[in-house]
Amino acid sequence: MKRIVLHLSLFLTLALSGLTFAQADNDWFDFSPPWDDATPGTITDMSHLNAKPAGKNGYIQTKGDIFIESQTGDRIRFLATNTTAWHCFPDKATAEKGAARMAKFGINLVRLHHMDNIWSIHNGSSIWKRDSKGALQIDPEQLDKLDYFVAQLKKHGIYININLKVSKEVSPADGFPQAINDLGKFKYHKRVDRFDRLMIEHQKKFARDLLTHVNPYTKLSYANDPAVAVVEINNENGLLGFTWGTIGAGLEKLPQPYLGDLQARWNNWLKTKYKSNAQLTQAWQDDTPIQSEPVFTAKSKWGFQTQGAAQGKLNQTADGPMHIAISKADGKSYHIELHRPDIHIQDDYSYILSFKAKAASQRQISVSVMRDREDYRSAGLLKNIKLNTEWQDFEITFQGYKVDPGHTRLTFKMGQSDSDVWLDDVAITPGTKGIGVLDGESLTKGNVHIPTAFSDQQRKDWLSFLVDLETKFAQEMRSYLKNDLGVKAMIIDSQINWGGMAGYEREKHMDYVDVHTYWQHPHFPGKPWDRGNWIIENSSLINAWAQGKTGTLDKLAILRLMDRPYSVSEYDHAAPSEYNSECMPLLATVAATQDWDAIYSFEYGPWNSAREQNRISQFFDHGSHPAKITFYPAAAVIFREGALQPNRSEGVLQLADQPYLQADRVQDAWKQTDASLKVIDVLSKRMGMQYATSPSQTKMRYDEMIPAQVTAGEPQIRKVKGGGIFTAFSDKAAVIAGQIGGESAQAGALEIQCPTFEKNFGTLTLTAMDQNRITNSQSMLLTAVAQGRNRDMVWNEHHNSVGKNWGKGPTQVLAVPGKVTIHSQSVNKVYALDQTGKRDHEVTVKRVGKTITFDIASKHKTVWYELTN
Repeated sequence: MKRIVLHLSLFLTLALSGLTFAQADNDWFDFSPPWDDATPGTITDMSHLNAKPAGKNGYIQTKGDIFIESQTGDRIRFLATNTTAWHCFPDKATAEKGAARMAKFGINLVRLHHMDNIWSIHNGSSIWKRDSKGALQIDPEQLDKLDYFVAQLKKHGIYININLKVSKEVSPADGFPQAINDLGKFKYHKRVDRFDRLMIEHQKKFARDLLTHVNPYTKLSYANDPAVAVVEINNENGLLGFTWGTIGAGLEKLPQPYLGDLQARWNNWLKTKYKSNAQLTQAWQDDTPIQSEPVFTAKSKWGFQTQGAAQGKLNQTADGPMHIAISKADGKSYHIELHRPDIHIQDDYSYILSFKAKAASQRQISVSVMRDREDYRSAGLLKNIKLNTEWQDFEITFQGYKVDPGHTRLTFKMGQSDSDVWLDDVAITPGTKGIGVLDGESLTKGNVHIPTAFSDQQRKDWLSFLVDLETKFAQEMRSYLKNDLGVKAMIIDSQINWGGMAGYEREKHMDYVDVHTYWQHPHFPGKPWDRGNWIIENSSLINAWAQGKTGTLDKLAILRLMDRPYSVSEYDHAAPSEYNSECMPLLATVAATQDWDAIYSFEYGPWNSAREQNRISQFFDHGSHPAKITFYPAAAVIFREGALQPNRSEGVLQLADQPYLQADRVQDAWKQTDASLKVIDVLSKRMGMQYATSPSQTKMRYDEMIPAQVTAGEPQIRKVKGGGIFTAFSDKAAVIAGQIGGESAQAGALEIQCPTFEKNFGTLTLTAMDQNRITNSQSMLLTAVAQGRNRDMVWNEHHNSVGKNWGKGPTQVLAVPGKVTIHSQSVNKVYALDQTGKRDHEVTVKRVGKTITFDIASKHKTVWYELTN
């Protein structure tokens, strides 16, 4: 009998792998879990995981590298989500239903985000209103809506993360100088709000008004309510800049009086370090090496290329300027590029790029000195340039950084717009400008400039000054919240990688570490957040991993500090990607195996709008996205309940003292060691960093611990035709995701044999819902999704945008087709479930020994299958 079964299995594998059918619209079916469904007692009901009310077991605190309940000492993990702007202010009836539904899907923490925005004050989407003079003040009606929503979340065992500053901008009406209107380049007044005294006091006032206010529905202030788990001071903000820019750059562009204020602080800081002008001048001597060889080699010639849908050509005469004629742009800057390959530059050497440029109309281009092969990283220069219709002269100083000899090029990227560009007199000259103490400057006069070009010590001083300044801000705000306002919640300042490696110095004084990232965030080639003009990459993270490329979750793994809890408070794979089914299973799996403490989807979506409650309305809807929300019950078991265990192996980067002076970014710090950052090496270990115990440690060091017996079922990636298949499993859960069409895949007790189908991409999770092992569990949930979409959603010809054609509800699902085998001796029945998790009909099951086999397909019109005895 065994021989017959094996032969039949082989036959089915071969037959299914060769089976192809066109995926018609009738293979899609309506599946839209109701926005207000809180049906109890179904296998998809995870509300029993939440202790009610939130805070019942005390305040949430940290203990070493985990979160605990203060009264029980028990560890708690958070499967969380964000509500943003007007989603934070539902009416009472909607708040009651929405909170109950969140709990049903296993959510136990909500982050209140963008509720301080100034762009929707007049339509009920902000906590603010303006007084008769235009000054911001808390709107009592909006606060009452927030209070009731918080009370409902608390009732259903859902904790709160309050964001104090996200998108607020103040004005002269709030008591600020008219120059506040000139801070356009510093959106939401980021960076400036970390040293300007008036802005800091405004942040404190809002914190006092909100956190000491007593919620009439809970009878507690937010400062004292144990349901408030987190207070976040300042979202995505660092004085040293964004994670992707040049660390510490750009502050010289501040308008007065903000520039003068920062420069005065800079000079005062220098006076505490240097006793005299002579000492400063000596320390800042231009020590940057200058090469004697020309940068442009004889064999390097200008080259032009387009990608994707972009079209254009290079027109060039012997003596005239280069004319880049652009007939079609698709919004991606790198899809139209002008290259000068094989340029000769060296690490830490200084150069001056000069050129003339104009455009047919006002537009932006970018210029970079970069590597010409994977990973195409910057080799010292990356800058955006604004052009107009008149010729302009540009001169940019830069230093070589991690140069790849023989594979470095100068690149002008122009795919953002279809406006023609002209370039002339392009040259890179070895040399420096503006380094050291300039003529007429002195400590005595207090007029030492904010530097844009640096000697080695000058840059160390500038970074150290900025780190000191923003660390004082973070500590001042934390002290104010804890000591003056009596806030009991855990506190962080901002996301730890904001400002690069310097962010770790700031956040090490906070309660835990938090980060954000997105897989293929939408890009807006025209104006920001233009809902009609945007694109996404529309490809899979798993397939990128299979090709040896890095992605989001593997990069998040190396950002962690090992001695404290780790949170990812914004994560998503942007809709309408056809690969969205991988999002939540991958997030939950990596978080569980890396042993993280909180994961938040961004965002739950416009659940309090009747028009949007059964359709995907924008890039970040989770609550209404059938390929995302349907995996939340499995994510709750995998992550919150720990059905997938942490990896036993560890890889730890021991940070040198003042690591921000040795590495701008975390990735740079890791690359100073012999650590392997290949995806599978990262995903198969618990990864992170820690500060060295000895201040004498002067270099980064990588330590690896691999036990004799590693965790069975740790994440693996198998390369197959068209991409890859990701698997992970334990005795209580299994995950299979990727290019499964035409393939067979196994993760522990779960097997799937798939025919080919549309995109051939899908995701399955199997979770034991009774805390038993899969082999003897009597209650299991299989979730299987290929794609999710709206009705009448219309893609463009390049399949990278739907523009405004998002379609209408109800949402639809493409099922994963195939034959599922479960290695279990305790279940004998399988039910297809409806959109609320109730049993709809029984599915035919075949038992062979200790396995059961059944077909999943669109005919069952479900993504959920309940397995029982």
